[in-house]
Order: sequence, then C-alpha cells, then structure tokens
Amino acid sequence: MNIEAKNSGNYGTITINGEEYDIYIAKSEKQKAKGLQGFSSLPKDEGMLFVINESNPIETFFHMHNVPFPLDLIFMDDEFKVLDVKRGEPEDNEIKGTASYVLEVNAGSGIKKGDEADLEDEDTKEYVMKVLDP
Repeated sequence: MNIEAKNSGNYGTITINGEEYDIYIAKSEKQKAKGLQGFSSLPKDEGMLFVINESNPIETFFHMHNVPFPLDLIFMDDEFKVLDVKRGEPEDNEIKGTASYVLEVNAGSGIKKGDEADLEDEDTKEYVMKVLDP
C-alpha cells in the first residue's frame, strides 16, 4: 500500500463489484481531516475509507482541498450498501451526503447506488483452520 500514513492507522481490503481495493481506514478526527490531502495521485486499486458513524448513516461533508485529482466518493450505510456516489473534483469545497462510511477511490470507478461492499480489515480478520487431508 502506498498511502503514506501506513504506520499510523488501520488497513484493510474492500471489494465492490468484483473490484478489490487496498484501503487505509481513517477513524480518528485527525486522520479524517487530512484524508488524501497532499497526495499527487492514487493507485487504481487503492482508496481511503472514512468511518463516519458505524451504527447508522448521518449527514456528512467532504472537501477536496489539496487533492489535485478527481475522486469518486462512495457514501455507504452501516451494512456497506452504497447509498450514493458523488464525483469530487480538485478544490471542491463541499460535497455532502448521508453515510455511515465513505470510500474515496479514483473517479470513474463504476460503483453505483445499490452496490454492496465487503470489508475485511485488521480488526475483523478471522483465522480459519482447514483440514486438507484426513
């Protein structure tokens, strides 16, 4: 993962429509405020997931200050169902929507309202032992 804050946060993988994204999970207010500011680009298979309110969707606001490339902002409910997708252009001042989680990926992702995502993060990974030979 190329996201520079790798040593200071949570990581995971989110899958939507068969596309898998390595993600940085922004949980703290400081992480959410910084977001992708200062990045010059984002690899096509990476993104950032913002935890807004895990129990139920609430109104939230985003900005694209110091983000020089367009993004798809994927607004999702508490079960990771896509509620809305908005395109963020560089220096957009206010992008608003209702969400429990917001995923930022490169613009043109093809993700649409009604899609469902599966998240696997460091906190939810389960280890399963399988017997391969009797």
